[in-house]
Amino acid sequence: MSHLSEQLRARAINRPCESAPGHHSSLEALPPGAAGTICGICDLVRPDTARRLFDLGFIPGTAVTKLRQDTFGRTMIVDIGGYELALRGAQARCITVQLAVPAAA
Repeated sequence: MSHLSEQLRARAINRPCESAPGHHSSLEALPPGAAGTICGICDLVRPDTARRLFDLGFIPGTAVTKLRQDTFGRTMIVDIGGYELALRGAQARCITVQLAVPAAA
């Protein structure tokens, strides 16, 4: 079994952000155009779905930007790792992000 599989089995990717204090939210709750850093994936996601999200780049410490969302909030487009990805609202609800602090002008 790979190290990544063991991490997912232990759900080690679900710890809250410990790097810096700040505001935490779900990816779903971010307004379009907002950026953040992935903290983890909640325990409500099935392990196979968590693994797929991890494979797609939803890795703790990775920057993510919510680009747009449909009118009803059921799907959204995010930029992660330099590519755009469509994500269901139910999945985005289980991805925890730490909001990016805007640069001082």
